[in-house]
Amino acid sequence: METTNNGTAAVALEEGWLSIQETCARLGKAPKTVESMVTYNQISSKTVPRAGRKPERVYEARDVQRLLDEADERAKRVRPRPQALALGGTPKPTMLSLAPEDRAIARDIVAQFKPPPAPPRLLPWITVAEAAAWSGLSEGYLLRRVEDKQIVGRKGGDHGSWRILRASLDEFTG
Repeated sequence: METTNNGTAAVALEEGWLSIQETCARLGKAPKTVESMVTYNQISSKTVPRAGRKPERVYEARDVQRLLDEADERAKRVRPRPQALALGGTPKPTMLSLAPEDRAIARDIVAQFKPPPAPPRLLPWITVAEAAAWSGLSEGYLLRRVEDKQIVGRKGGDHGSWRILRASLDEFTG
């Protein structure tokens, strides 16, 4: 049996059981965290009677040791970051590990393998905002040209917004 001092009175613990202070110290966790671990059945606990005082909760040393062993196993496993892996699972050299003169070459090589930008949506009817971005003209100007029937447009879409026929816009802008 071990004897510990929990602040005011010495408590005799059965072998294989730890006090809350010892459990917290070994695991590096707060008492509330240890109690949560008991709730989620990660650590077994029981209460032991104390003379003249309320019973003390004690925690099974085997469970504490098992948690420590699992943490050691997790720490031993090397988990490479996904962004640090190239195709084939080999670590990519970082720009910092390259000589300054090789960085420009590396950037050119990487740029060759980047996918090309996605083509713009080429739908026949586009919103006024898309038409403004496409043509470089303001939305107000385009709506006035629709009202003047210089550009083909119609009201529709979500919430009754204006749509402009792309071919008409292309013809108008030349």
